[in-house]
Amino acid sequence: MTLRLVNDDDIDDSMAANVEREEEPIDIGQARRRAKRQGGATHWRIVEADGPAPEHLTSPAAKVRTCRRCGASGESLVLWADPASSHPERVLCPTCQGKATADLIGYQPKRGEP
Repeated sequence: MTLRLVNDDDIDDSMAANVEREEEPIDIGQARRRAKRQGGATHWRIVEADGPAPEHLTSPAAKVRTCRRCGASGESLVLWADPASSHPERVLCPTCQGKATADLIGYQPKRGEP
């Protein structure tokens, strides 16, 4: 390997040296730019509809969540993805997810810990 000292005068820092893209000045107050869609005009809207909500949103089965390992269930139970699987579906309660993560990384519990 050869170490070479470069004089600051030899470095070309002009825009001609970096012709790949031109930078626009940054305006901190400017709104964030979003990607432009390739197609017709679209928009988002939230609509309040008359009548009851669809059954798939209000059925008791939709509200009750059950852990796949320990069977814990409840409406307020937050499920997590199984770290031993590559599937993103949320199937484990926080306790089982923590145990699965510990098993995955090879954690050995201290004496007296379950």
